[in-house]
Amino acid sequence: LRFSHDGRYLAAQDAGNIYVLRVRPLEVKFHIEAHGAYELQFTPDSRYLYFYTPDLRAEVWDVEQGVRNRVYELAAPSGCMQTAFSPDLRTLACIDGKNNLALIDTETGDQIFEKRSIRRGEAAFKSTASSYVFSYQLANVDMAFSPDGLYLVVSSKYQTLAVDVRERKEIHLNGELKSHLQGFAFVGKGRMVGHASGNSPMAALLSFPDGRLEREFEVGEAVPYA
Repeated sequence: LRFSHDGRYLAAQDAGNIYVLRVRPLEVKFHIEAHGAYELQFTPDSRYLYFYTPDLRAEVWDVEQGVRNRVYELAAPSGCMQTAFSPDLRTLACIDGKNNLALIDTETGDQIFEKRSIRRGEAAFKSTASSYVFSYQLANVDMAFSPDGLYLVVSSKYQTLAVDVRERKEIHLNGELKSHLQGFAFVGKGRMVGHASGNSPMAALLSFPDGRLEREFEVGEAVPYA
């Protein structure tokens, strides 16, 4: 279940369908077939909702009219292991099968930015009296666009990264930002909530991208990255 940002609509999604309801009065407005789609999102102005599938087919729907507005058929040469779609619908972030980060322009399909080896794994070897076990696990990556779609922030156990999407270049993480990205979320234009490094119970409200610390508050211990 997800409310639109203005509170006027509610979307219910299961493995194959999306039902969009008007809140007052509570009634179904329209239905979308969306087999295997990732979780839907509303645009910040609540005019549209969008979703995409693992094969990178994205659909944008006009909420008031109940009609499909746009369709994007995107492609990544090495596939996408992890993805994020910008709220302005202009950019797809893709971590591919080679663990490289690529930003793809949804209108043209062109790759506009690349950062190699954004994600790494950890190997482990265990032996017993009768067997040997080798395992390899990729580290988790947090990845999110700012509400205006102008910035992308990526954070993992090994690396943090911020990208100016419009300028197509990496930018420096200023102030307190770099130490508060083990679990983060944008909370409106120019602001971010981030969890402190390690197992600290403290989180912070920060300005973005300048990294000014506005206030700290306690939220409990962080969950370590796998």
